[in-house]
Amino acid sequence: MKFKLKTTLITSAGILTLSIGTGYGLLWANLPQLEGEILLQGPEHATSLERDALGTAVIHATNRNDAAFTLGYAHAQDRFFQMDLLRRNAAGELAELFGEGALELDKKHRFHQFRKRAQHALTQLSSQHLAMLEQYTKGVNAALKAQRIKSFEYLLSGTAPSPWKAEDCFLVIYSMYLDLQANTVQREKVLERLRQSFGPQMTAFVTQTNPLQAAIDDSFLPLTHIDIPP
Repeated sequence: MKFKLKTTLITSAGILTLSIGTGYGLLWANLPQLEGEILLQGPEHATSLERDALGTAVIHATNRNDAAFTLGYAHAQDRFFQMDLLRRNAAGELAELFGEGALELDKKHRFHQFRKRAQHALTQLSSQHLAMLEQYTKGVNAALKAQRIKSFEYLLSGTAPSPWKAEDCFLVIYSMYLDLQANTVQREKVLERLRQSFGPQMTAFVTQTNPLQAAIDDSFLPLTHIDIPP
């Protein structure tokens, strides 16, 4: 009985060690290459991509298009899954990753037809800006292709990353718009009720800039004080 229990414990410990080792190996293999030289099709001239002590990307390039390519490469190395979520959020395509649980949110966002708007926005760019955006897109996809295995987020969800498109850059902007403006209507209703109940001084008071926030030019907005009768 003791021998059997000991054998079971050893087997369990071995399986646990193997699982931890496999998980660590997968995470390690997913890390981007941060040192050495890489030969890629895209930039006209050699570019350098370094990380400072805080991990911030530092790029040296001969021209803006080469810099855009390298920036796209750096972005995809550091946070492609986040980029993927942002574009899918705006386009209403999250269900492709998360299934039925994301359908209602996708329906809500598809109402805006942001992917169609992004495609239209591309046609409004100058040839210079379009070329830069296309180089950025090539850089993103180059980093995606350089991954030895899919990032762990895709492994967990059982999905695969899709190539980046130039229009996706606009979708990221639209996604930020949704994050910042989603409750605008409700906020305006609350402010209007405050105005009707307590007057314009109260709405001025609750909407003033927080004194802890700092403006870029060091300017200050005057604080609004109101006297509330007892």
